[in-house]
Amino acid sequence: MPAQYAEANLPDNRGSVEEQIGRAMRVKSSADGWITVTCWLTGVVCVVAAPFTFGLSLLAFLGVAPIAAVGCIVTESKRQTELLKVIARKDG
Repeated sequence: MPAQYAEANLPDNRGSVEEQIGRAMRVKSSADGWITVTCWLTGVVCVVAAPFTFGLSLLAFLGVAPIAAVGCIVTESKRQTELLKVIARKDG
């Protein structure tokens, strides 16, 4: 296993439990940035293409909400995982 990967996965036991929980709640998924870019690109393309498609491209805006929801789900799953690691370290 590469050294960088091993260091990134080490548990962060520094500070009190409250500080560890705070750090866990600030974690974002690596996919979060890509999902944000996808939502912005979809919105821009829809608005730019609206005059050329007689407004039908605006229906693609309906796809932005599910894409953003997937981003929220991924980020919350990552945060839940980090919180469970804090709980496991506290009990262990």
